[in-house]
Parts: sequence; C-alpha cells; structure tokens
Amino acid sequence: MGEDDMLITTGYNFEGYVITQYIDVISASVVLGTGIFSSFGAAVADFSGSRGGMYEDKLESGREQALKELQKQAQYLDGNAILGIDVDYTTFTGDVMGIVATGTVVRIEKQNIRKDSGYSIPVFSYNLGLPFNVCTVNFENASSEGVVFGNLEIKSYFEKGIATALIVDIELEDIFKNVVTLSDIVFRTHTYEMDTSYNTEFAKISVGDIRLDLMQKAYVIVKKVILNSSDKVVEVDTTNQIRNEQMNNADLEMLKKKEGVDTVRDLETLEDKWICYCGAENAADKTQCYRCRREIAVRKSVGSEGERRKLWMEIKDGVRMKRNAEEIYTYFCELNNAIDLDDIVYELKILKLKEALQGNMKEEALYKIETMI
Repeated sequence: MGEDDMLITTGYNFEGYVITQYIDVISASVVLGTGIFSSFGAAVADFSGSRGGMYEDKLESGREQALKELQKQAQYLDGNAILGIDVDYTTFTGDVMGIVATGTVVRIEKQNIRKDSGYSIPVFSYNLGLPFNVCTVNFENASSEGVVFGNLEIKSYFEKGIATALIVDIELEDIFKNVVTLSDIVFRTHTYEMDTSYNTEFAKISVGDIRLDLMQKAYVIVKKVILNSSDKVVEVDTTNQIRNEQMNNADLEMLKKKEGVDTVRDLETLEDKWICYCGAENAADKTQCYRCRREIAVRKSVGSEGERRKLWMEIKDGVRMKRNAEEIYTYFCELNNAIDLDDIVYELKILKLKEALQGNMKEEALYKIETMI
C-alpha cells in the first residue's frame, strides 16, 4: 500500500471499516526556517495583509510534510490507516517554528455488512465437556414479520465429535447489556468437514420484535446433542458452561481473525497452567493444546514468580489509585527495580493504545496484571 492509499483521520474510527489491529503511536516533526514571523518588514507587510497568504502557505506546506512523514512511518510499520491525528505548532525561538503531528497506526478492513438481510453474532460461551465449540450465530431475514432463519457455525476437535443435531438455548446480549433468550432451538447438520468449521442447516426461529441489529454477544447453551449421525441423544451437563463476559465484541472479533473462528477467549498464562483460545486448560509444560491442537508459544515471565508477587503486594495499592490504563502503563515503565517486567509492560502498552479508542481500560489493566503475576 502506498501513502496515497492510506486513510487518516482526527477521529477514532472510519465509517464502513473495522479495526483489526492496533500497532503503535507515532509522531513526526518539521522545523520551519528562520525569519518567518520576526522581521520588522514581515510584520508590517502582514499587518497590511499583503504577505499573510505566503505565511499561511508555508505553514500548510509544513503541516503536509509532517503528515507525509507520519504516513511513511505508518507504512513502514505495515499499517494502512492512522487514527486520532493531532497537529501542534510550537515556537522554539522568534525565528523557528516546529510542527509536530501524532497519531495511532492501525490496520483496518472493510466491514462486510449486509443491511436488512442478515447478522452474524460471535459466541462468548463454551463447554469443555463438548468436543466442539459453537463459534457464531447467524441470522437471515425471512419473509414473515417476527421470524428469521438462523444457523450455527461449529468447529469440532475430534473425528468422533461432529455435531449432527443439537437442541440449544441462545442468549443474545444487545449494546445496552439487555439479554433475551431463544429457547429450545433445534439445529441439524447435513455436511461437514473435520479440519474446518461447518454450519448447521438454517432453522426457522420466532424472534418477535427483538432488534437483531443491536445484538453484540451470543451465549449458546447446548442442552442435547447427537454426534456422528448416531441414534444416541447425549444429555449435556450445562453446569460446565463457561461464559466470557469480560471481553468486548471488537476484541473477540479481532482475535477470531487472528487465531481462528473457534476462539472464545484470549490466551492466559498462569503459574501452573495456561488457558487456550478455545477455552481448554493445559499444563504449564505443554506447548500444544490437548483440545484444539494449537501449538502455543506461551509467554514466560522473567524473574521468579515469588519476586513478582512480592513486588505486586508492595505496589498494588498505588497502582489501583491510577485513573486509567495509560497511567498504570507509565507507572510500570518508571519502576526502578531489578525484576524484569517486560511481558507485563508489553500487555499494558496494548491496553493503553486500545484505551485511546475504546475508553477507560483501568479494570482490564488490573485484571491483566493480576493474572500474569
């Protein structure tokens, strides 16, 4: 992508696009030459208006240079858009002015929206007692008012774990955190592949006056399932159901694009185990998930766990007084101690960048620190 193809904005989103990656915060500066404003002749001429246009042109040229340099940096970082652009003008002396442009480099993709025809809602729940994850709930409008056609996207992990029929409850959460439930929906699968995700056939579902266009999360509770076209109906233990209520829609969608459609949570490393993107818990000494077979390069913390926990006990009250993720990130960057906290600082930097676009992420930062320590 060339500089001319890069999208830039002073805002924090592009209509019709979805942000798939936050890369870095960058800045570029341009220094304008001497004698721009300070000479007596220039002042008199400016007062009369005869040379004002020349100075405006020079400032605009400097601004364009700074933005061009910003785009070069973004291109080098493999970004294709810059958000939150801010241009500041600083006078160093009477004869020298600097122009500083800053922004956040991101990667964006065109949003695939089918207005008034269908909706895809990511699933934020999973059941480790099942040999598959339900990944997405899809809805297509029907001709009848209050009725839609719906299906499920599924990823099975074992050859004998293909879901050929299911009875499920679907809980839908909208942007206002209101939840509605579609109960006892029956789905069946006609064709499937072991190594890829597959879809059930569409089922007719009565939704009444539910606004599907406002739904952002789905929790699918599998109650009964038939596997591999057998005649045995398995009653599913729904007490094993796990819900990922902390992650938002945008973050999960981003992870699904990067790690696979069956992703239901972020990777988490604990002292004696790690939790995979599919939700499975694995021993700390294993690098392959027993359930989905992902090979994971688990980020190891540097320094003894005891030292890190001791440090956290000493500083946690001060950290919790910080107002947002950016202040917490700055605090960790300025810590003067012998314990290597680079892995935590890296995660806090990512949250700081997200915070500029999605609002205060203090709680997410505290949760990340505590789970990593």
